[in-house]
Amino acid sequence: MMKNFKEIIIILVVSIAIGLLYNSSQPKPLPLIYKKKELAQISDDLLFNSANGSSFSSDISLKDEATVTYEQMLKIVASDDFVIVDARSSDFHEKNKIGNAINIFPYDDESEVMNKVLDLPSEKTIIVYCDGGNCDSSHKIAEILINFGYKTHIYSGGWDEWSKKQGVE
Repeated sequence: MMKNFKEIIIILVVSIAIGLLYNSSQPKPLPLIYKKKELAQISDDLLFNSANGSSFSSDISLKDEATVTYEQMLKIVASDDFVIVDARSSDFHEKNKIGNAINIFPYDDESEVMNKVLDLPSEKTIIVYCDGGNCDSSHKIAEILINFGYKTHIYSGGWDEWSKKQGVE
């Protein structure tokens, strides 16, 4: 029994060592400690001036994701200069959504996601949200949109913050 236990420990240690070596040899190794991506909050001037047709500010490039606040979302919902994208699953989207949000779930069929992305108006600023907190769906959709050249920002408070502040279940 003790011999089996020692063999299991040796196999486990060797496996971990091989995994760490393999990971460190990759061009983009996985981080050993999770670090939450800190996003800059976009100012009202940059958000609403770039949405009204002026040139996109060089302070925040198309390759940068920036967050919008709940207060900014209130103005965004009332404006025609933005498209809101709900990155939650269609089940949640059908129950409730922010404003006239359209649904693009990153884990749907890839061709369906791409068709929806390509149907978005290129002249409008896109605001993406999901559940908020640890939800990464909005980041996945935002990355796709940014790669296609859309002016894109994330509402990091997401549905969680919106529903609480709006009193929606």
